[in-house]
Order: sequence, then structure tokens, then C-alpha cells
Amino acid sequence: MKTAKQRPIVRLTKKLNIGSGTFLLDGYVNIDVAAAPYKEIIMDANALAFKDEVFDEVLSDSCLITVEELKEAAVAEAFRVLRSGGKCSLWVYGYELEDAKRIASSFGEIINVELKNDAFGLTEYEVTLIKYKGAAVAPGGDVL
Repeated sequence: MKTAKQRPIVRLTKKLNIGSGTFLLDGYVNIDVAAAPYKEIIMDANALAFKDEVFDEVLSDSCLITVEELKEAAVAEAFRVLRSGGKCSLWVYGYELEDAKRIASSFGEIINVELKNDAFGLTEYEVTLIKYKGAAVAPGGDVL
């Protein structure tokens, strides 16, 4: 198992799954902050140890905007490692939807918002964006 300080080597895949939990996706670099036997790479979403614009696609299933004080930094990091024109999919709970759209729209163009799950009182949406061409994201989330 690798840690963020070891600077993991990105395989040929150009897809990143942030907050993978127990769901490791084939064809993705799967990261999560918690150490466990099933984790591929342990890394904090607020300080991704990847170069800028490395990935063609970034996916986050219900994790990036969960912690109130960290959500803008985590989304900024996701967009920092996403190449210009790349696709970002943020899965969010219904009560987070407006916040997710507000934060993410400063980094990219929202191309789709789709209801994905409505069970057990938890409504879940997928917000899909394309990163603005040429948009550079500074540390802290400011679009340059």
C-alpha cells in the first residue's frame, strides 16, 4: 500500500476515483483518506499528490463536499488534477446539490444533473462538469 508522501506513480489510466471507500473501480486510480486493507492509495483529497492536469476524468461518490469546511478546497484539488476539457462527476446527496453546483460551476461547465438514487430517505444526484478550457486552479480553489 502506498501513502501520499511516496508520490504514487499514475498508471496508464487517466481516471481518478476520490473517496473510493470499499468500491475500487477498474481502470481508475482509487484513493481514500482512511487506511484499510482494501484501499489502493491512501491520500487526502485536500492535498492530492499528483501533478496538475494529469487526469482525463475525476469521479467522487459522495465524499468531496461532505465536510463543510473542506469542500471548496477538495473540489479545487479535483479540478487542479483534471486536464482542461476533462470530465468531473460529483455524486452528492440532495441536501448538498445546490452547494455542489455553486462550488463546481466556478471550475467548469455543468453539463448534466441526474437523479441517481432515491432510497432510504437519501436522494443522490450526479453532477457532471467539463473543466473550462485553459482554466488554472490555484491552491485554495481560486480560478486563475
